[in-house]
Amino acid sequence: MCHKFRCLVDELTAEAIKVQAVNTISIAAGGKLIGHNTDLGGFSCALKQLLPERIPQRNTDVAMVLGAGGAARAAVWALIEIGFQSLVIVARRIEQAEGLIEQIWRQAPKLRGQVDICSRAIADQHLLPVLLVNCTPAFSESLGLEELIGNMFRQRSLAEQSAWFYDMVYLPSRAPTPLMNCIAQIAPNVHSQDGLQMLIEQAALAFAYWTGRPVPVEVMLKAIDIVAK
Repeated sequence: MCHKFRCLVDELTAEAIKVQAVNTISIAAGGKLIGHNTDLGGFSCALKQLLPERIPQRNTDVAMVLGAGGAARAAVWALIEIGFQSLVIVARRIEQAEGLIEQIWRQAPKLRGQVDICSRAIADQHLLPVLLVNCTPAFSESLGLEELIGNMFRQRSLAEQSAWFYDMVYLPSRAPTPLMNCIAQIAPNVHSQDGLQMLIEQAALAFAYWTGRPVPVEVMLKAIDIVAK
């Protein structure tokens, strides 16, 4: 069950403060309730499974985030921590993206000029991203994402540039998501991953917060593969 920011807790972790949301609560010594957010850590761990160590390697590497909700907020902070120097937030409702970027600037003024926003209408005219992260809801065909993503990655394919796509959406069957299929047809040189790894990493973090014990993520992945078959 998700809990709103500062709801029912005595203390917040750094991740919860950054993301402005609590989705896991643990009990510390003396009964103190600690509010955690597993979105940031879960996404960061999952993304490291997709990206090679050399990315990001220079200031020109751009990461683009689709969406401006809670998941996008976590993604932006994770990308900053990983080392991306240039990020673009793309949203249908530009005012929502403006609210997100202003909150980030308030918490980290040094990030001004490092995180930018743009509307979907001009996103494919922006610097081509080396990494694109979809933080919008499942089955977003009606939102026009397939055309937008297709245009961006088609350009990278023509330029013979490698790129990476992370879709926070996942299907229980482990089949590629609609956006992953779209990209595979347009730009086969793009490396894609769905959001299942993030879900598992989040579960592992929550279990560790509750019990103080690490979780074998590989075993969890194998169990999901068995169920999906």
